[in-house]
Amino acid sequence: MHYDADPMVASSLPASSLSLAPDHPTATLFLDETGVVDQRDRYFGIGVLKLVDAAQLIRDVQHLRDQHEFREELHWSTFDKAPSRGSSRRLEFAKNVMDLFFAADEVHFCCHIADQQNGDVRAQFKGHAHAGERAYEQLAFRVLRDVIDETEVVAILADRRSTSSAVAFERDLKRSINTAQGRLAVASVCRIDSRATDALQVVDLLLGAATLDLRQGRTESGSQKQLLLEHLLGHCGCASFRPDGRNDPRGRWRVHLLGKPRKTRRGSRGKSSR
Repeated sequence: MHYDADPMVASSLPASSLSLAPDHPTATLFLDETGVVDQRDRYFGIGVLKLVDAAQLIRDVQHLRDQHEFREELHWSTFDKAPSRGSSRRLEFAKNVMDLFFAADEVHFCCHIADQQNGDVRAQFKGHAHAGERAYEQLAFRVLRDVIDETEVVAILADRRSTSSAVAFERDLKRSINTAQGRLAVASVCRIDSRATDALQVVDLLLGAATLDLRQGRTESGSQKQLLLEHLLGHCGCASFRPDGRNDPRGRWRVHLLGKPRKTRRGSRGKSSR
């Protein structure tokens, strides 16, 4: 049941409690990572999906699930695995999810991907008891800084990951962003299981495709992952996300490759990364 606010009560509240208008800009951000913050994985990246109306995209994906009768988690790692190989069902559903992203209003995606062969993201935290987690937090801060506007207030839902009890990622990330902006920019940060929301699965899909492009640097035809990458590149109107910073012309997609330049291999789609 909905109750309208009593104007007499509202007018009696202190000015500080009325500083934000009912239509003040807000958004929900969904954060996921690929790889592990150590030298075993060449690429480690964090991607953020920003939705002004998160409910709408989530409803649209649910309707798509109903149409395809698809009840599984949409996870990048499952493509080209034995159970899905030879079946177009998962592939077509994932392509349709990408289509929904590019058709939606007020959605943005940004990812920062570190090439760890050309620079250890943990280097500046050498000696810290939780160097990997600090590097993770810093990279998350950098990508979130790129998508949070100057006045909006956001809530962040991050994919769940196991950490030491001494690590307070949610508290520290919220504090660092709010301190950097000198205001309340992040209202809350919460970790959830990616199976709980399709929005986190969309991040995993987009981030996985972008990382594949950087990892291989050339066309490998036939695989499900390659077909998804080509579908994504088609939406973005470019042959590759390299050189670094290649963006969707509409400004809703950004890829930043972190690390020193490396030579382009023969047959690659793009020039050397910057």
